[in-house]
Amino acid sequence: GLRVTQEGSRVTQEGSRVTQEGSIVTQEGSIVTQEGSIVTQEGLRVTQEGSRVTQEGSIVTQEGLRVTQEGSRVTQEGSIVTQEGSIVTQEGSIVTQEGSIVTQEGFRVTQKGSRVTQEGSRVTQEGSRVTQEGSRVT
Repeated sequence: GLRVTQEGSRVTQEGSRVTQEGSIVTQEGSIVTQEGSIVTQEGLRVTQEGSRVTQEGSIVTQEGLRVTQEGSRVTQEGSIVTQEGSIVTQEGSIVTQEGSIVTQEGFRVTQKGSRVTQEGSRVTQEGSRVTQEGSRVT
């Protein structure tokens, strides 16, 4: 139920103020509309999933990832995050959650920077096969 203060403000049992429109102002300063939408003090609307919607309409997830109009999640650096949690860099390489890197051409990149083909052969960044004493290195 609601009660009325001496100043005439309506408040909830928990002490949150109620606006004339029926929205609730929480003790933290956020506004909860009658429809259940939440607007923070900074003017950001909060979705049911906990994401925030900026005044420009951009969505920012709880993890700080921006969501594009197409539904892609984007890091602050501009890389896209896949549904599986892998990151697609601006160059087109994929970084898995485990830290493995796969180039746009499909090469897996080793920690030393050489690339490994799908067949398991190592190649340099220029595409030459890596050999050791004339033999192919896998």
